[in-house]
Amino acid sequence: MSDIFDKIGQTFSDIGESVSEKSKYVAEATKLNAKILQEKSSIGSNYSEIGRYYVEHYADNPDPGISDKVAAVIRSKEQIVEMEAKILALKGYIKCTVCGANVPFDDKFCGKCGAVLDKPAPPAPDEEEITPNVSVVPDDVPDDIIE
Repeated sequence: MSDIFDKIGQTFSDIGESVSEKSKYVAEATKLNAKILQEKSSIGSNYSEIGRYYVEHYADNPDPGISDKVAAVIRSKEQIVEMEAKILALKGYIKCTVCGANVPFDDKFCGKCGAVLDKPAPPAPDEEEITPNVSVVPDDVPDDIIE
């Protein structure tokens, strides 16, 4: 009977060691996964910074392989500037071209730097999509009735 208890004890001991080994593995794998995520995040930040630098310094003569992406970034930046100007106009402001301050539209000079303000034409409202007035005639109606 003592033999049985020894075998059971050894089995529990083996299971305990196995669980302990697996716990160490899981803990170490978790730490490594966290470090991998941190490194991937760092790579993403660096790629973003490289891209920003490239567009700022080489937008006039981009590599042919990425010229479409550079052009897309430039278009997006232009659209953002236009939309921000529309938002300011809706609020009754314009942006000073010298210092970037938001100035009431009726002012002739910037209140921050004193620059003479160039008044743009008020922005036109976005065009609404016009849908033609089309009537739908069922297929079973004779042609002479439609005319």
